[in-house]
Amino acid sequence: MRNEIESAPLSITLLLNNQFAAELVSGDPASLFPGLTFQTGSVSDPTQLIYLIQVKGRQQRGLPYSYDTIKTTEWRLRGTTGSAATIPAEALRDTLTDAQLKIVINWLTGRNLAAWLRASEEVRMALGKPEPFLSVAEASRRAGIPVTTLDSAVRTVPQRVPAAQDERGFYRVRMSALNRALDSGRIRSRFATKSAKRQRARR
Repeated sequence: MRNEIESAPLSITLLLNNQFAAELVSGDPASLFPGLTFQTGSVSDPTQLIYLIQVKGRQQRGLPYSYDTIKTTEWRLRGTTGSAATIPAEALRDTLTDAQLKIVINWLTGRNLAAWLRASEEVRMALGKPEPFLSVAEASRRAGIPVTTLDSAVRTVPQRVPAAQDERGFYRVRMSALNRALDSGRIRSRFATKSAKRQRARR
C-alpha cells in the first residue's frame, strides 16, 4: 500500500502580505477554512489571496525538485465565499511578487539544499533563479581545481557536491553547489587558484 504522506508533493501556502502562512504535507488547503463556500466563478475584489504551491521532491530522500509536478493554485477569498483556480507553472514567476518568490526559494532550500542545487532548470526558471548545469570539466576549469578531484567527489561521495546526471549518464553540477563545497571544505585541492577564490568572493 502506498504511503500517502511519503508520496505526496511538498506543499507551501503563501499569503499576499508576503508572510509564510502554513506548510501542508498533503490534503486540501480548503480544510483551513471549514466555513467557506466555494463558487464556480472567480471571486472578484478578494480581501485575501492565498497561493498553494506544490513541488515534487522529498526531503528525506534528497530527490531533486522537479518541474513536472509543480502545481500552483490561487485561492481568492472574500468573507465566507471563495474560489480556486490553477495557475500554470510557467506563469508562476509572473503571478507572484519577487518577495513571494523569495519565500518559496527560501522554503525549498531550507527543506533540502541539495534538492534545490540539483533542481531542474525549469524549476529554477519558474522561480526566477535560472542557473545552468555545467559539465564536470567546465565546472572544474572555472573553479581552478583538477577535473579528477571533482569527478571523484560527485561519483563517490555525492553529498559533498550535489550533482545530476544527464540523459547520457554524464554528471553535471552547478557552480553554486561547487562553490559551497569549496567554501565549506567538503572539497579541498592544493591546486585551487587565487583567481578562483576571488571569483567566489565576488558572488
